[in-house]
Amino acid sequence: MGSLTPLATALGIVVVLIGIGAFIAYFRDRRKFHGYEDLMSDAAMLAKKLDGEVFRDGEDLVVSGNVDRMPTYVRFSHAETTPGVHIRMEAPANVRLAVAPRSAPPTEGRAAVRTGDESLDSRCVVRCEEPMHAKLFVGSKPVIAELLKLCCSSRTFFTVVTGAMELSELTIPHGDVGRHVAEHIASMRRLVPEIRKLPGSDKVKVQPLKRERHLVLKTAIAIGLVAAFFAVFAATKQGSQVTHAGPAVESLPAGVLPADAPEIVGLKGWRLATEAEFDGDSVAWIRSFRKEPTGRIAAKFGRRAEGEDSAYVLVNGDGTRRLVIIADGMSRYDIRFSHIGVLALVPKANVGKIEWAGSPPDNPDGDGVLIVRSRGDRSSGVIFFTSGGRVVTGVPVDYQRVDLME
Repeated sequence: MGSLTPLATALGIVVVLIGIGAFIAYFRDRRKFHGYEDLMSDAAMLAKKLDGEVFRDGEDLVVSGNVDRMPTYVRFSHAETTPGVHIRMEAPANVRLAVAPRSAPPTEGRAAVRTGDESLDSRCVVRCEEPMHAKLFVGSKPVIAELLKLCCSSRTFFTVVTGAMELSELTIPHGDVGRHVAEHIASMRRLVPEIRKLPGSDKVKVQPLKRERHLVLKTAIAIGLVAAFFAVFAATKQGSQVTHAGPAVESLPAGVLPADAPEIVGLKGWRLATEAEFDGDSVAWIRSFRKEPTGRIAAKFGRRAEGEDSAYVLVNGDGTRRLVIIADGMSRYDIRFSHIGVLALVPKANVGKIEWAGSPPDNPDGDGVLIVRSRGDRSSGVIFFTSGGRVVTGVPVDYQRVDLME
């Protein structure tokens, strides 16, 4: 058998590496949708509508993208303590309002407000910290029409918080899940013009989510072309020896531990948040405990006895924030926010002293990670824990009443 020509060798390398890329992509998707195989086409449809991506966040399946340049997240979960479907759309909202089924326990917001629509008032209760704002909002016929669509069952909850709208359904609905969720997203989008009319909405800025594209097949093709070039070059330069210097090791962002870096996907372009990028009142609160505000905290978030876990707030070039929690040597949580006002460590021993806005998190493995999602809003704190290796959350009534002393 004759030897292969350089061109045939190059083409062979390209074909093999494309096949390897396709193989990797297939098994990556199998792992991504494990436990959610029935939602594969629904998630793909939603990702296309949002021009976004699908990824796993612990045991949950998440679709992220933008609706009219507003970051939008759809989370599917099988966990008992987490809603089956949770939709979050960041919006220029400067009001706190909750719409809950009449059969549900009272939710956040002290004052109940009647909408004047018999159908909605018979099914749901609207509560708000500022009744005047609520009346301005629900006094609009377009708002009533969309709320009737959003609150489609006795297990559906809709809230407007500073900087975002959120909808939760306790279980994943049956049938055409993708269409069902897409209709909810469309209704939330139609509420945005009404939200913009409320006082103070112009002060709330929303930045679109930048998508990181994981192009496995294109990367494989590019590698194949480079390899093919060197194969042809080597074939035409027999007998010559070329010494290549090894690739330089890319430096890590300051403050990111070398042991953690492999667990942070797409780290390039991100850096540790600095004190100047946190909220002034949150920084003062942290310092009242004789602690320094920082973009990384170290503690025992997981279950293993040895080693140290980390939580990071990272910032990229357009100012997007990113929370990463690494516990037991693995990335347990990695999600982006348009704003994170502070990063704080909540010792496990202090969990029992916290006044929670809802149900407290069950059986935390270790310490908690607290972030503040909205500037000047003391009810916008969220505390993340791991429990049995998965992430659970709790919302304190007032994050500045949480004890950080160890």
